[in-house]
Amino acid sequence: MKTKKAFIHVVEIVIITLVVFILVVQFSTVPRARSDWERAELISLGNDIISVLDRKGINWLNSTEVNRSISRVLSGTNIMYDVTVYNAIQSNLSIGCICNDQEYRLLKQNLTPFRINGEKVEFNVYKIFPSRISFPVVYDVIFLGDGFLTSSSPDLYVTEMKNYLKRGRGLVEMQDFTRMIQITRVQSEVFKLQYGTASTSGTLSFTPKPGDRFYNLVKYFHRITNVTGNTYPGLYTTPYSFTASGMLNNNVKANATGNDDRLILRDSGGAPSMIADEGVVDGFGRTVWMSKGDANREDRWVLTRAAIAWAAGDVYSVAPGFMASPVTFSLFKSIPESNPYGGVGMYQPLEVILSLGYIF
Repeated sequence: MKTKKAFIHVVEIVIITLVVFILVVQFSTVPRARSDWERAELISLGNDIISVLDRKGINWLNSTEVNRSISRVLSGTNIMYDVTVYNAIQSNLSIGCICNDQEYRLLKQNLTPFRINGEKVEFNVYKIFPSRISFPVVYDVIFLGDGFLTSSSPDLYVTEMKNYLKRGRGLVEMQDFTRMIQITRVQSEVFKLQYGTASTSGTLSFTPKPGDRFYNLVKYFHRITNVTGNTYPGLYTTPYSFTASGMLNNNVKANATGNDDRLILRDSGGAPSMIADEGVVDGFGRTVWMSKGDANREDRWVLTRAAIAWAAGDVYSVAPGFMASPVTFSLFKSIPESNPYGGVGMYQPLEVILSLGYIF
């Protein structure tokens, strides 16, 4: 009798356990009303923020103005935000320089700030000693000078350079080539150059036209101020032409047939003075090769600033933030040439991405 009662008791426990398990499973699949409501609130709030601020004329490229405006709206909440603008110059560029002392001094001296569409763009230059060559991703762009390019074994770093580019970074070099042996793996695999002669004649002119993938580089050059505070004319009329003397001394060309659009600056004889590339490794990274030229030419240094600003990419994290499962909002707009934000103006189509969410 006792055995039968014990058996019945065990059966009751099993049944109760099964019932509890079923209830737990059922209730765990019920949508969390609060969580869904929070997402609906974020959608409504985000649409209001991005549309109202834009109607008020906010400069989406001004991080101080953007942070102040959005923080005021979200004051008293635990909502996090992030603002990223596409097709814009980053405002604070970190530049590594694998170069000798003279090159470092010249680069630091000539990479002066400039302002476009109300946004101040600054360069912070740091020396990477040739005796300790590395490619840290903390730098937006790494400049390769003679300290690297004339070292005994630059090709040993091809894999590191490709990994660096794969992280969306940029490489810029100034080097002249007069012998085929100078086209090492760095030049052929990273910068996509090959040895080739071209007759030099006349002046150097930009080849990209409006709508071309490298046209931003041309626009940057024409809108960056020189030491006198003026810009080089001709963006929408006759493009600015460089005299070949002091800008061209090489035997090199792009190595991919059909990629002539990579020849950014060349003379009427076809000899290039600047070759660029983008999406170098798995669709990421930018490179720019420039002929070394005359270090005293002001237009050459304005071109260098434009090249480095372009090589850094066109994704500008205006107000960086971290959140789990964010809700995102997109706004397409353009800044007119007349520029309502002060300083030098440049027509610039932008995509603004606002993200809202919580830390957890």
